[in-house]
Order: sequence, then structure tokens, then C-alpha cells
Amino acid sequence: MTDSIIRRFLKHTATRWGHSKYETLERCPKLFDLRYNHKVHGRTTPRAASLGTVIHRGLAAVYWRRMRPQREAEVTPDLWRRVIAAGYEDEFIKLEATRLVSAHEQFWADKDEGFDKVVAVEKLVETEIDGVPYSTRMDLVAKRRKLPIIYDHKSSSRMSDNTGTEFAMSGQLMGMVAVWPYKGKPVARINLLVKTNTPQFSRIGLAFTENQIARWKKDLKALWSDLTRYNAKGYFPRRYSACMGRYGPCEMFSLCHAGPGMAGEYFVPKGTNLTEALR
Repeated sequence: MTDSIIRRFLKHTATRWGHSKYETLERCPKLFDLRYNHKVHGRTTPRAASLGTVIHRGLAAVYWRRMRPQREAEVTPDLWRRVIAAGYEDEFIKLEATRLVSAHEQFWADKDEGFDKVVAVEKLVETEIDGVPYSTRMDLVAKRRKLPIIYDHKSSSRMSDNTGTEFAMSGQLMGMVAVWPYKGKPVARINLLVKTNTPQFSRIGLAFTENQIARWKKDLKALWSDLTRYNAKGYFPRRYSACMGRYGPCEMFSLCHAGPGMAGEYFVPKGTNLTEALR
């Protein structure tokens, strides 16, 4: 096993025009402007986000090894452990990710995984939809006989209701189905890891109709039209309903509320005029 194999899983996986970017624009244009145009961000990454990143990294290594019989023969089964350990996150996050991925592998070793073949891992798709740039990264692409399946890994503090209601209107998953790069019509599934003392696992199937996908494309085009208008006017308005969310204030709350004097709480690129950016 070479270090080059491990390094491939440490690369930044953010996409240029992915769901998260459009979701941010929809939630609050000013947040979009500060985060993506001015490159302002908090000095620390939330622990839940860091843990999700490390879990994804470990699962990517698991399924990458499983893609080819030759890899399984040549690469030791502990690859995923080494990939988790190789990151810069603190040891508590790495230990928790190791606990969850290990339990995930034990759980599905005793059950039907829901697919026969791994087709792709961290599959990047960059395209345009009706002239709108869009990119996505599919955590896992698999097949059950001839049925193509898109799996998206999610970690949660609680078990879903297993009916898919929580994810039934997921723009992220609709986008993956909309830009599907292979033959056949795919289905989408959530691979859920629940971070309880005794970890729980579930795979939740999602069904999107052609009408839903068409509507998603139309809504994406409307978001792009909004962005074009904001850029033309040079002004990104705030959505005040987004200032305080279910889990606390928006990440830019201090800046928007108190102004440039709170810059010390953030990473602000050299030369940024915060007074202008916050107008």
C-alpha cells in the first residue's frame, strides 16, 4: 500500500457549482456573497461537519477497494482506517469516525447491502442544465442486477422514519438524478449512519418522478437568474429569516449584526473591504 493511494482520499471534494452553493444562495444571498465571492469564513469548522467529512473519507476507501477484485487482493482491508488516520482532524473526531465506519462494515456484512456491484466512488459530474452550470459528486454508484443506484452517505444524531420523508424533496439527490452520466434510469438511496452509543444504520430508497426533476431544473434556472441579477446590481440582499436557524445563528451573524469590528472571529482574505462587502 502506497502513500499515494491514501493521498487520493484526502483531496478536497467540494464542487464548483454544487448543491451546497445553490442552497446557500437560496437561503441568503448575503451569506452566498460573503462565503463564495469574498471568501470569508469562520476560523473553525463545526465538529459535526468535520466528522461527516472523515466518515465520507473512510467509506470512500472502503468502496474504492471493493470496486475491483484485484484491489481487494492487493490492498489490505485496513485501508479505510489508514485513510481516516491520515487527515488533519483532531483525534477525537478520527476515533468517532473509526467507530462508526467499523460498526457500519460489521452491520452490512451480516445483511443484504442492496447492491451487487460497485460502479464508481466519489463520481464527479460537471455539466450545464439549460445553460446553468451544475456539478455534483456522487458518494457511491452501484448496481443491483441492471438497476443503477446512487447512494449518498449521511450521518445523523437520530434515526430517520425510514419512509424517506426527510429526504423526499432533497434537491441534492434530484440534482444527481438529473445529471446521471450513465445508461439506464437510476434510483437514489440514502446510506444513513446514526451516531448513537450503539450505532444504527439504514438504507432509505427515494423515488423522484420526471415531473419533479423537470421542476427542479426550472427552479435551478430561476436561482441562476437571481444570481445574475445580484451580480449585475452589485448588491446581495439579506434574508432575515435565515439569521437564526434551528441550531443557532447563521455563521455570518456576528458580521451582519455588529459589522467589521467582528472580523477577528473570521478568516478574511487580505485586501477585502468588509465595510463594502457588508453594505
